[in-house]
Amino acid sequence: MPVPRRPSRAPALVLAALAGAAPLVPAAAHALLADTSRVLPLGAIEVTALRPRAAAALEEQVAAPALRRADRLDYPQALAGVPGLTITNGGGRNEGGLYLRGFDLRQVPLFVDGVPVYVPYDGTVDLRRFTTFGVGRITVAKGFSSLLYGPNALGGAINVRSRRPAAPLEVSGALGVRDDGAYEDLAVGARRAAWYAQASASLLVERGFRLPAGFDGVPAQPAGDRVNATREDWRAGLTLGLTPGGTDEYALVLGTQQGAKGNPPYAGTRPTERVRYWRWPQWDKESAYLLTRTALGGSTLQGRLYHDRFENTLCAYDDATYTTQDRRSSFTSYYDDPTYGGSLEWSLPVVAGHAVRAAAHGKHDLHREHDAGTPESRVEDLTLFGSLEDTWRLGGPFTAVAGAGYAHRRSLAVDKVVDGELADLPTGSDAAWNAQLALLWDVGRGTLRGSVARRTRFATMKDRYSYKAGSALPNPALDPEAALHVELAWAGTPRAGIEARVAVFHSRIADLIESVDEVAFAVEEGDTTWLSQTRNLGDARSAGVEIAGEARLRRGLALGAAYTYAERENLDHPEVRQTGAPRSSVTAHLDLAPRPGLELQALAHGYGERYATSTGLTLAPFLVCELRGAVAVAPGVTVEGGVANLLDARYELDEGFPEPGRTWFAGVRFALSRGPAQ
Repeated sequence: MPVPRRPSRAPALVLAALAGAAPLVPAAAHALLADTSRVLPLGAIEVTALRPRAAAALEEQVAAPALRRADRLDYPQALAGVPGLTITNGGGRNEGGLYLRGFDLRQVPLFVDGVPVYVPYDGTVDLRRFTTFGVGRITVAKGFSSLLYGPNALGGAINVRSRRPAAPLEVSGALGVRDDGAYEDLAVGARRAAWYAQASASLLVERGFRLPAGFDGVPAQPAGDRVNATREDWRAGLTLGLTPGGTDEYALVLGTQQGAKGNPPYAGTRPTERVRYWRWPQWDKESAYLLTRTALGGSTLQGRLYHDRFENTLCAYDDATYTTQDRRSSFTSYYDDPTYGGSLEWSLPVVAGHAVRAAAHGKHDLHREHDAGTPESRVEDLTLFGSLEDTWRLGGPFTAVAGAGYAHRRSLAVDKVVDGELADLPTGSDAAWNAQLALLWDVGRGTLRGSVARRTRFATMKDRYSYKAGSALPNPALDPEAALHVELAWAGTPRAGIEARVAVFHSRIADLIESVDEVAFAVEEGDTTWLSQTRNLGDARSAGVEIAGEARLRRGLALGAAYTYAERENLDHPEVRQTGAPRSSVTAHLDLAPRPGLELQALAHGYGERYATSTGLTLAPFLVCELRGAVAVAPGVTVEGGVANLLDARYELDEGFPEPGRTWFAGVRFALSRGPAQ
């Protein structure tokens, strides 16, 4: 049996080394870095030639200050307050995910500085493995998203943009403890006229968590502390940038992260659900990106070259001792998933009110896996995408954004282990057209938008070929999904101190790809296990409304809330329920700053009833509340603390996988700079 590998303690060493730079910042250092901290401009994918307010009507943003105030340490926590977005916890694999208006992470790709981030085999990624340290801004596009993102943005896109230094010397970081763990982060950056550089390292550790008092316990999970709920994630990164001439920019971004996690056992009551005793002693990612922007006369050429490599090891054990692997269902599985890709984006000069951009994307995905003692499986894909997008100032308050794109995917090789032997499974190729049009009308205190978009997504390698550790049947013949989005939205400031957004949306999805539960069953060691299969389920729809607003009632007092209602239905197979996303969700926050340097905040979010399985099992609604406070104790230094799940509510994001009970946290953040911002 292999010995589980624990992540290196390198982050602690890196943090100690970086800490040596702290004395360079004088005690009377300048104030906390501005909330408008610079983000990496090369990481932007935005519709050009729009007025700022019109651009905001197409996308929503979560800025770094909001992340700090809410103590959001990973991506799911950071995105929890976005209207129309609900977070998930894939309990069977302990993976953080999301639904955006009913579309999951396979259909709403994640980008970091414009570079796609995903495990090639899954077509998705565990969002809980990514911390928010170093994040400058998160942009969320729903339904209508720029075609410049590339393929597979069926339901929208999420782009995380990194911070970069703005002053000659900057030192920032955080140190905190929680009743279930601790975290630390340190970044040192410098900026000069023709270059900038930043190094960072962070570590997040969770020992597990306490279950709510209302949880009575089951055989696999007694009341008290959650079993096998540990995690450890560390990351180190380096960014080197050149800015010659003031118009061009070239940045090399290097990153490494290592992690380990447990998988809490199923704690529900479904007799057909098998308890898994799983641990990941390795969940690693290595990345290297080259981002460029070059002025060519009146046009601009942006390039992205990237290499990502995901490696993970999964150990499945016999029982709760996590020591033996004698059963047929026990194994040690190794994944090795590299991606090579790049894109070119050409922005033409604005002529007669037109701002035209063309983009070409290409990526090569490879998935290799094997269980200990078995041959190595291999799946290899090539994906190409080209698009053209035009932002046209029609005159007066009117602007149009139109675009079209073509996607092509080809399976290059598929070798899977079937009954202990390698077998060639069917390959194939798919192609799909994408097109969209938005009309924006600047109506005084806001922007009215009407849009229609046809977007597509290819089935992932896992959709087509996975046996899911013996719990599923493969389906190589899956067709691509296609969604037709229609939306009418308004965003603006109806009066001073008040911001509001309203959107009515309808999406019709053709050839919906979804896992269907209990399509067949297998008998193993006397146990009956129902098998699932990923299928094209015909047409489906998602329709609803979003309402969000924030009011600054008086100095130091702000109140905000958002409500989303979304109806999802499989039109061809109504008996197959749409899982994961609730019909309704609500968020609210109250911010109070009674004096300079003191902030108090109350937050709440809740989900309505939702389906946990395609056969109709539902999860109960819930409401979770949080209190936090922060006080500035010195220039650039803030002490903070709070309580999450204040009411100790019992709730689940995935059936049989209860979430943490009442949790406290405390920490200190600092952001110091020397010299004026460049």
